[in-house]
Amino acid sequence: MHNGIFVTFVGNDDTIDLTVVNSSGTAVDISTATEITWKLATSESADTAMISKSQSGGTITFITDGTNGQIRIDTSTSDWDTAGTFYQQCIVTMPNNTVTVAVGTVWVRDTV
Repeated sequence: MHNGIFVTFVGNDDTIDLTVVNSSGTAVDISTATEITWKLATSESADTAMISKSQSGGTITFITDGTNGQIRIDTSTSDWDTAGTFYQQCIVTMPNNTVTVAVGTVWVRDTV
């Protein structure tokens, strides 16, 4: 699982690259994933997401073919319209299980 902090700025057009790894830090083959979702919320306990991206929606793709665990999450300038501190979560659904592969803090800063 990836636990980390991501920093961006209001109005940015960002691409977030993640590598899904196991507890040993080795990349996991996710090429057979049936869905990948990434959400941004005001807190861990928020009922709804401010931003939601998905593989089925075309905003999450494999960087290569998924065998190296690498995914790309595409965001747009309208996604980052509010400065603040937020919570992110990425979930990968495989044929036999669903795993949370990334959680962490997202800081969206005002521009000067």
